[in-house]
Amino acid sequence: MEYLKKITIALGVVLLSIVLLKIVVSYKNYEQYLELKQIMDTPWEKLNKATLQKLADGVFPVAGKEYLISANWQAPREGGRIHLGIDIFAPEGTEVRATLSGTVEKTGWLPLGGNRVLIKDQSGLYHYYAHLKGIRPEIKPGRKIKKGEVIGYVGHTGNADFTPDHLHYGLYAPGMQAINPYNLLKYWENN
Repeated sequence: MEYLKKITIALGVVLLSIVLLKIVVSYKNYEQYLELKQIMDTPWEKLNKATLQKLADGVFPVAGKEYLISANWQAPREGGRIHLGIDIFAPEGTEVRATLSGTVEKTGWLPLGGNRVLIKDQSGLYHYYAHLKGIRPEIKPGRKIKKGEVIGYVGHTGNADFTPDHLHYGLYAPGMQAINPYNLLKYWENN
């Protein structure tokens, strides 16, 4: 519980920073942010029924009970970017699991995402796991993954070096259009 208190305080600081960033950001950049936000808000209705049914069968990506889900979808980031995922704060080294079965598309290091894994599920959606402390050695592109299989461990790599340990989880439609995974994560958490 002490960990969750620390994370709650850290999230409060992050949220305050976001509010201050919105105030400091020029009007033009904020207008661009709002335009991007509208474009990137993919309605779930665009996904077909079969895809939604397969998604419902997924598992929560962070093992254990000591975690905190943030609602920071599309929060402004430096360089005019927006946050296209949901952060799940958990102790460093906590197991990260594949939410659905699929095929590993990419692994390795990115400057923003740090250690990351990208998995394409059987519906054609992409699941992105970033800021991992490490990736299991057998997790390589082309490998088939089973739902619930451990793929890596919570960390703070990439541009998350100065944030609390967390998993950045992203969900993308074919063509890499971002989808807000918050409600799906809450569903998996409770089922």
